[in-house]
Amino acid sequence: MFDNIRGGFSYEIFPGAFSTNIFSQPYSRQVFTVTSDTMDLNFIVSRVKYSVSGQVISTDAKEASGVTIKISRDGADPIELTTNSGGGFATNLDGYYRYTITATKNGLTFGPLSYTFDLNRNLPLRFYVGASTSVAVSAATYLSQPIPASGIISLFGTGLSEKALAANGEVTYELDGTSVYFGDEQNIGGRCQLIYVSPLQINFLMPTGVISKKAVFRVIRNEFVASVAVAQISRVTPGIFSANSDGRGPAVGLLLRVRADGSYGYEEIVDYDSALKRYVARPIDFGPESDQLYLELYGTGIRDDDPSVKVKIGDIDVPVLYAGRQSQFIGLDQVNVQLPRSLAGKGEVNIQLTAITYPANTVTIKFK
Repeated sequence: MFDNIRGGFSYEIFPGAFSTNIFSQPYSRQVFTVTSDTMDLNFIVSRVKYSVSGQVISTDAKEASGVTIKISRDGADPIELTTNSGGGFATNLDGYYRYTITATKNGLTFGPLSYTFDLNRNLPLRFYVGASTSVAVSAATYLSQPIPASGIISLFGTGLSEKALAANGEVTYELDGTSVYFGDEQNIGGRCQLIYVSPLQINFLMPTGVISKKAVFRVIRNEFVASVAVAQISRVTPGIFSANSDGRGPAVGLLLRVRADGSYGYEEIVDYDSALKRYVARPIDFGPESDQLYLELYGTGIRDDDPSVKVKIGDIDVPVLYAGRQSQFIGLDQVNVQLPRSLAGKGEVNIQLTAITYPANTVTIKFK
């Protein structure tokens, strides 16, 4: 209600701000002349809706039809759809809610098991009959967190290939009849460069130029979708490789020792313990006062020449001399730091790396 609006003038009246998922029609209303004591103006308030459509894909059209698509969100009753004879489904949903969508049909399995997303655009989805569900993580951390937009990814599942096979530095998009396709939220993408495949794990590179926030990876074996992984993407997700390939414990790296006469040499920072059947940290000896020690760490998901990278070893912030691509191996990043002598005698301590404000996995190093 408006009081004391002066007559004989032109006014534009419009509703106040709503939340992001509500809009009004019309957005504004012109009042050309106020001639009476009261006037009524009506606005229709609606929620923003987006289209969610999809396809169930199978080599047998009968399998793709009649699949139950269940759409759930907190605070609302589930919606159930049934795929048509071509395996398609479509509906409109209120925007700016988080939804989970699953596909079910007696006797069939689907990959992925489900999609979970915040709906803020029209969204196409695909389910694959007979495909298993796999998990994509940073190849350095193995943590359940968003994967980096650039770098090396590990995908874990079953039936991913017949045997273990490595690319050995060659640029290849298929190994042992297996390939990996990346697709974004609009199913736009391409093939991923492979590093290694095995029945339970695939290592590959993220395609260049990825800007989306969600990835759908399809593992193709002999032209059939064998497995599907869905992952969130972050612009920066730093990770440091660990010697035991588990994302923790002794770091993968090299020690560079520069002597007073200008000579230098590289030293290992881990040893293999045959009794434990694991790598353990080799104690670093600072040596003569004139020796300068530098540590090279290897990781992925770290941007080129990133000035925001910070490294703390134990309780000491150490100088970062370089953070960016490693020159020999594609997808591998390198971080060089100088080791201050105040670390001598600290024993085994944590290495904590951050890029912008994103922390990497914690690994360890040991000092005499």
